[in-house]
Amino acid sequence: MSESWKQEFVTYLEESTSATPLVSQALAVKEQKLPARIYKYRCDNSYTRTNLETNCVWTCSPAKYNDPYDSWLSMPSNVLAQLLEQSLEKKTGNAKKYSGGISQVALNTAKNLRVFRDLAKVCSFSEVHDSILMWSHYSDHHRGLCIEYDLTPLPYHHAFRRNLYPVFYSADLYDLTKFAEALAGPGQNFRPMMPLLAMLYKFEGWQYEREWRFVREVPQVQADAVASAPVPSRIFLGRDSTFPRARNCSIFAKTKRFHFPRWKWWTTNTNFAQPISAAEFHMKPGWASPQLNHSLAVGKQ
Repeated sequence: MSESWKQEFVTYLEESTSATPLVSQALAVKEQKLPARIYKYRCDNSYTRTNLETNCVWTCSPAKYNDPYDSWLSMPSNVLAQLLEQSLEKKTGNAKKYSGGISQVALNTAKNLRVFRDLAKVCSFSEVHDSILMWSHYSDHHRGLCIEYDLTPLPYHHAFRRNLYPVFYSADLYDLTKFAEALAGPGQNFRPMMPLLAMLYKFEGWQYEREWRFVREVPQVQADAVASAPVPSRIFLGRDSTFPRARNCSIFAKTKRFHFPRWKWWTTNTNFAQPISAAEFHMKPGWASPQLNHSLAVGKQ
């Protein structure tokens, strides 16, 4: 993690306790580095069209992502058991009496912690719209689209803006030792934001994605679902999308929300394909985000 602001953001969340919350300080740091626009690469299918029509995005558990280690929560039960034993020894002077129970509590806690992956519903975005790799991976081999969301009109406390977080790339899984120490210690030292941080760590090989992710937490395990999103500001078509295809397969023509300039690409002898930034769909002036239904269900995407 080379950027100092990211380390400052992480430190605030790690040190945030029940007694001394530091979430507002962390959000203030994040706000200074929030990109003006973020992008969602999508296949051109019925789910994408429905989400565009209803101003929603699909959120799901990181366990459904293409990387099985995404947001992996790892806390060795033996570490927690040792910490619990030390805590009981201080309180009772006879921790060995409870050794069997301590081991079981530690095992159950480590197991239950992994459920947090299913309590977090995530939608991933990128800082860039011209990544050839992401056009290939997430936009149907350049046949799909890339949706731009302009964050600048959104107020500071807007739910979509507030719940956007940077992703941190690392060779190691997120270290939950401090979280384990807090579980074994006094209640006022509990560090509630550390599981969220684990949701933001990915293997360093993914850093080309330059990801920001929208994260919402649900009180109990439930089905993946859509969440409200701002009205898109622009939509880019992939190299192998055609103008008639785009008009016929989406709701753009019906709603007349977008202009229809054509997406173009060019190549040279020395560079791979690069998009011309002037060729995209633009929102028509005067479109404002309506009130959206957070409970709208579209189905698996």
